[in-house]
Formats: sequence, C-alpha cells, structure tokens
Amino acid sequence: MDFSSYDDFEIEGTEIVEYIGDETFSYCVSLKNITIPNTVESIGKCAFMYCRGLSSITIPDNVKSIGADAFLYCDAIEAVILPSNILSIGIGAFDACEKLNNVFYTGSSSNRKNISIGIYNEMLENAVWLYGSNGYGNHNTITVKT
Repeated sequence: MDFSSYDDFEIEGTEIVEYIGDETFSYCVSLKNITIPNTVESIGKCAFMYCRGLSSITIPDNVKSIGADAFLYCDAIEAVILPSNILSIGIGAFDACEKLNNVFYTGSSSNRKNISIGIYNEMLENAVWLYGSNGYGNHNTITVKT
C-alpha cells in the first residue's frame, strides 16, 4: 500500500502490531503526525526515511530497537520522546535530522548508558537530553553537550 500522500496516520484496529516494517512509511513526505501503538516493539530500517514533514515522534514504551536509517532525512523533527526500554538505535537512525534539538528520555542518565547508539546519529547524541521526561514538562535532569 502506498502511504506517500498521507499527512496523518494512526495504526488502530484489532490486530496487534509488534513491528513497523522496513521502509513502511519511507518517502511519505506529507506525513506530519503518526500514532504508533504501544504494542510495537521494533521499528524497521528506513521505516520513516524521508518523511520530511514529520516534526516530532513519540516512540512507545514497548519499543526496544530502532533500525538503521529509520528516520533518515526527517529534517523537520525537532523533538523525539524515547522510552527507558529502548536498547538499540541503529546506524544513522536520526542522521540528517538537522532540527532535532530535544530528546525527552523517560529513563535516567545512567539508563542512557545502556542504549547502543549506532554511528551517524550525531544529531540525536548532541541534542539536549531531558531525563525522566515524557515531553510534557515533567523532567528531572537536563544534560547539554558542549
């Protein structure tokens, strides 16, 4: 199915979605919002690549891995909410996300050390990380890299 003309997408229904497949939403340049269900455990490689209208993304609590280049060239993303359960972020998952300024991480700074972050994720790593935060104003610690 071609999702390239969608600007808002919500995955719902009676089926349990555990994985967003490789390239599922890639090149959906009009996509601005997506609601990912809490049943998702993994986001495939290039899943949202070139979704240039996507400005923020909330990764659900059950997601443990984000594939390589998953959000490559999503250059409108300004913030991402990452769950404390995340274990790996693939090579270049957030590469070329030039506006990425804030990472709201529901875990602690010590939990962050357990995340395997692949190379070419400088935008993610150099963003301001707000620990113990869900992105809605309740955070405990702010870390700014200099």
